[in-house]
Amino acid sequence: GTWWYHWHYSAQYAGGAEGPMVIYGPKTQPYDIDLGPVFITDYYHKDYFELVEQTLQPVPQGAAPNLTFSDNNLINGKMDVDCNTVVTNGANCTPNAGLSKFQFQSGKTHRLRLINAGSEAIQRFSIDNHTLTVIANDFVPVQPYTTNVVTLGIGQRTDVLVKANMAPTSSVWMRSNISALCSLNDGNPYALAAIFYDALSKTIPLLPWTPPAKPATVETVNITFAQNASGNYLWEMNGQTFRADYNDPVLLLAEERNTSYPMDPEWNVYNFGTNTSIRIVIYNFAPAAHPIHHHG
Repeated sequence: GTWWYHWHYSAQYAGGAEGPMVIYGPKTQPYDIDLGPVFITDYYHKDYFELVEQTLQPVPQGAAPNLTFSDNNLINGKMDVDCNTVVTNGANCTPNAGLSKFQFQSGKTHRLRLINAGSEAIQRFSIDNHTLTVIANDFVPVQPYTTNVVTLGIGQRTDVLVKANMAPTSSVWMRSNISALCSLNDGNPYALAAIFYDALSKTIPLLPWTPPAKPATVETVNITFAQNASGNYLWEMNGQTFRADYNDPVLLLAEERNTSYPMDPEWNVYNFGTNTSIRIVIYNFAPAAHPIHHHG
């Protein structure tokens, strides 16, 4: 089913401290492709702490409370906005920031996991020229029914199936609109995302890239979690922790094409010289997962 997580410190999740969670289990309805979470959020250009202060500011007896209005509406964190129409209070505003994009395969049934992760707005979700089949609400499977619009309250999740019934060269809009009667928005209540069908132009690498079957060098790195002499737990790679010298950083040496790195073990440098291909094999001996990525 479809869940989501968010911070509970103050109103921090209104500033984006949140994300989706999917727990995979047996299918209750058949489908071909799981497109994953579709995160729908109202968005405020003001800092969350400022919003809390404004909302909780005392008012005279009998006066209306201080209301906070959202500035924009987002699908998976994206939507264009006219920066001239919003008050940013010094924060950056990027016009024409771009839209989220999804891909349908013609003739296939796609599962979308809709999540209203906003702070205040009721959302109305739809896809042009397509019917939505609701199969779950708030993690609970339901008897399927079809609709053109799905209404989502704050925190609500609805899983829908969508049959890609248009030509392979088609493209359509995904929409989510903030309810004008039940929510507070001050300018941009309409969120859009683009759905492209499979035969549209795709990005093709300028040069083909095929890794060699037998690289010039193979390096094995064992990741462990160990306690040092002072009682602190540290991550180690091949039995060595990393300690940077900020007056002589490794990345700067690499940028300067300097391959004569100091042999200080704290730098934990693997110097492969001018090898044309390297395979790095990583073994995780710790009980937790590790996100691994390289720089450069």
